[in-house]
Amino acid sequence: DNFSRTVKADGNHSSIIESLETTLQGNARAAINDFINEQLKYIKSQRPDPRYVGILSPFRKFPSFLDRIMAVWKECTKAISRDSSSHFDVAKTSENILDGNLRKMVFTLFEWVNSIADSKPKYRNIVISENMYFFFRTVSDRKLEFLGDLVSSSYEAFEVSSDAYVVSSVEYHFKGFREFVDEVEVLLERTTYEDLKFVKPREDMRRIVAKVSKPNIEAAIGQFQDRLIKHFKSDSLLRPLIATKFFKYFCSKYKSLEKIAYKCYGEILHPSHGEVLSWLNGQDPVNESF
Repeated sequence: DNFSRTVKADGNHSSIIESLETTLQGNARAAINDFINEQLKYIKSQRPDPRYVGILSPFRKFPSFLDRIMAVWKECTKAISRDSSSHFDVAKTSENILDGNLRKMVFTLFEWVNSIADSKPKYRNIVISENMYFFFRTVSDRKLEFLGDLVSSSYEAFEVSSDAYVVSSVEYHFKGFREFVDEVEVLLERTTYEDLKFVKPREDMRRIVAKVSKPNIEAAIGQFQDRLIKHFKSDSLLRPLIATKFFKYFCSKYKSLEKIAYKCYGEILHPSHGEVLSWLNGQDPVNESF
C-alpha cells in the first residue's frame, strides 16, 4: 500500500521501478554474498582423510546445489523483470551477483581439494583425479557458460593427475622399465643406435626385458586392477578410464623398448609389441569385480 501511494504521488512510474530494482538488486547481492560465504566456510571446515575419501562431500553436493540456486535465481529474476517498462537487465545482474559468487565458490573448491590432496602426497593423484573428473563430468552437462573455463581447468587437472598416477603405476609394477627406456631415449639424442651398446651394456637391456616378460605382464595387470579397486571408488567411473591409460602408456614404452633392443643390440623381443598390444586390447577393464 505504501508503495502504491508513493507511485501515485510521484507520478513517475519508471523512476520508482528503477529505484525498486536497485533496492532489489542490492538485497539480492547481499543475500547471495552471505549465502555463498556460509557455503565457503562449510567447505573450508571439512578435513577428510584423503586415504579413504573418494568423491568428497562438497564436490558431490555441488551439482544439486548448482541446480537449486540457478532455479531460485531464475524465478527471482523473472519476478523482478515482469513489468514490460522495466530496464532490468537479467543477464547483467546475473553476471554481477550470481555468476561471480558461484565462480568464487568453485575457486574455493579447487583450492580446498588441492590442500586436502597435499596433506597426503602419496594419494594426491587419486584425490585430484576422482574429484576433478566428477566436477568436469557433472558440471559440463549443465552447459553454464560462466563456468566454462573452470570446467576446462577441472579436466586439465584430471588429465595431469591421472597421467601421473599411470606413470607411477608402471614404475611400481615394472621397476626400472620406464626409467631405462627414458634414459636411452635421452642418450639417443646425442649418440647413435650403433654406439649406444657401448654406453648401455647388453646385460642392462636384457635385465629390463626380463621384467616385462608375458608372465610378468599378466601378473602385473592383475595386481594393477586390484590397486584400482582399492584406490578408486566405483561411482567415480574412473576405473576403466585409468586402466585404458595404463595399457596405452605401457604399450608405448614397450614399443620403444622393442625398437631399442632390435636397433641397438640386434635382439627381437618376445612377445612383440604387436602381440602385447593385441593381448591388452583384448583385456576388458570393466568386469564384475572391477
